[in-house]
Amino acid sequence: MTQDRRPRRTAVAVGLLCGILLAAAGCQEDGPLRAWVIGYTAPHRLGLVQVELQTIEDLARLEGRAARFLGGAGITLDHGQIQAALDEAAARGEHFGSADLVRLVLRDEGEPVRMAWVEQGGAVYPEDYDSLAMLTAYYYLERGWLALQRSPGGPFTMAALRAFFEPTYTDTEQNQLGLPLLDNAMYFAPARSFVLLAGQELQRVPLPVNPGVVLHEYEHAVFDQLVFGGEFAAHLLRGGQKIKDINLLRSFDEGSADFFAAALSGDPAFVGQSFPALAGARDVSEVRTYDPELEAAAAQEQYDPYPLGSVWASALWTIGLELGQGQVVELLLAALSQAGAQLSGFGVLTLPELLVLAAPGKRAKVCKVLQDRFAAATWPEDSACLTLIAQPEAGE
Repeated sequence: MTQDRRPRRTAVAVGLLCGILLAAAGCQEDGPLRAWVIGYTAPHRLGLVQVELQTIEDLARLEGRAARFLGGAGITLDHGQIQAALDEAAARGEHFGSADLVRLVLRDEGEPVRMAWVEQGGAVYPEDYDSLAMLTAYYYLERGWLALQRSPGGPFTMAALRAFFEPTYTDTEQNQLGLPLLDNAMYFAPARSFVLLAGQELQRVPLPVNPGVVLHEYEHAVFDQLVFGGEFAAHLLRGGQKIKDINLLRSFDEGSADFFAAALSGDPAFVGQSFPALAGARDVSEVRTYDPELEAAAAQEQYDPYPLGSVWASALWTIGLELGQGQVVELLLAALSQAGAQLSGFGVLTLPELLVLAAPGKRAKVCKVLQDRFAAATWPEDSACLTLIAQPEAGE
């Protein structure tokens, strides 16, 4: 059966992806949805695979517990307007928070997307690339959402993430944030949303159908929620934190996102699927060690967060080889949930130490890897790792 639910085509939402819907009256689904998406047919090889989506509630609008897709939105980053709002709030003694920022940045939320699909054999097939890409993105956002719900340290609450399909994006200071305006999928903290910008130049795997890229961006939303309570962008705008602390946070966010994506996709080299030039630098299965120069560089405003982040991602992946990658995802989520209390003076060992504390019964094994990878760091005498390595927990 074919349903005529073509992707909406507007001047601001032109054919990267929309989604996929089941042929069902009212399009409300209570059970799993069998559908075809882009996934792994072999290690590091992508193709069409059949999956079950568990969280979609309104197929016609591609809305569910994990995400809510919207087309035709308008996002404007007007730096002067934001600064004026910050100054006004300060003058009044009022708190400038994430909700205030979203109201300034999100000029038009757009409308629910509409879809095209074919149903065969009880499963739905995308009718065009847009539909395939949108459904694939939803499926991996859902994978991230389910990891939060299933974590023994949780469930960690995450509201359905708004996912903007090809919004109009304007930066009044000529793209000051340095965001590619084509071929990009990202968690955009100022709007607290997942954003899919237009595809045009990328010749490898498009980002919306790269499972690891979608999961990487979802982790950024998780980091924002667990560490900052959804206030990450507003927190940075309000200032008051040292640039080094902010940059170290960025590195550990990027490293956590790379590991989260690799663990849930099963592909430690997922970045290379879309960006071959970065394949070596971002493969989390490669052994990487901390160099004090990486931390020193964090004191500069012009800072690349990925080299230090890759050390952290590599350490997490190595721990997962012994404990299981899924268990390390759970430990990471537990550590992130405690990191918000450590923002003042966030250091290069803050998250490693929190990871150790989140791993009762496994701490000596976790510490062995962390001490190896961060051997050049200055471990405090009361470090959980130093104590546990000297006196392993019972049963280890």
